Amino acid sequence: MIGRVTGYLSALSPRVLLLVMTGVVLLLLAQGWLLLRRPLGEYLQARRERAALQAYAGAPRQAPAEIARTERELADLKQRLAGADSKLPPGGTVAQVVAGLSAIAQRHGAALQAVKPAATRRVRGFDETAFEIEVGGSYRSLAAWLNQVERDLSPMTIAQFSIRRAGASGTLSMHLRLAAYHLPASGGPGK
Repeated sequence: MIGRVTGYLSALSPRVLLLVMTGVVLLLLAQGWLLLRRPLGEYLQARRERAALQAYAGAPRQAPAEIARTERELADLKQRLAGADSKLPPGGTVAQVVAGLSAIAQRHGAALQAVKPAATRRVRGFDETAFEIEVGGSYRSLAAWLNQVERDLSPMTIAQFSIRRAGASGTLSMHLRLAAYHLPASGGPGK
């Protein structure tokens, strides 16, 4: 049998023999690629996953510093929620708030007309302490007063706001509701 195949091959011209051999080699390469493509892809994926795991394994050295930083930020946020960064005196009594609003109004040429404390109410798990305020003056004085109030009475925010002309004199009257939100005495939101 081998002799017969050798005879057929020797009868072929060298060009045809080279073409047949090239075709067989290309066929074997294509078959090898088809067989090895999937395992090769899995191997490359495993290498990528291994590199990611090695990077993750090196991360615990950084984790304690990240945890400490996050705990500091959390403690700061809890203090801010509780009103610890408040520029109001401890307790933030009505008289102290009125005195602060009046001093700011005098400084900016506005006239504090009324301050009425609203009842404390629960809003989305927080206690809201609010004040209904009427103040009058020019647009510039009211804007300066409002800007100073936001800075000096920092935990307080503007919950409602309206401004209207007070008469023919050109002065304006501003009505606003200032509110401070803090954790309830029971310890936390939603309790």
